Amino acid sequence: MTIEETIILVKAVTGVQVDQLKRKEAEYPTFARLIAIVLMDEENYANTAIATALTLTRSHTHRALNRASELLITNKQFKRMYLSCIEAMTRLEESK
Repeated sequence: MTIEETIILVKAVTGVQVDQLKRKEAEYPTFARLIAIVLMDEENYANTAIATALTLTRSHTHRALNRASELLITNKQFKRMYLSCIEAMTRLEESK
């Protein structure tokens, strides 16, 4: 899955617009942005490519991955959103 496809998937599942994924805002768009970063990382994209796609710095991408790891353990809403994205990604990949 490409970076752009991942962003579109996160947008579809979370309802957060692409421009919101690229800005620091309230908690909900932040969750969607973190999920997009995690999914891109799991697809083995470099931090530089992820940062460029979301107009972030590489260090922000690295910190976001650490924060997402914590949230997967501590925040049920974040985990549900992440698992919904994984489910949607799996369905898309199986349909190809």
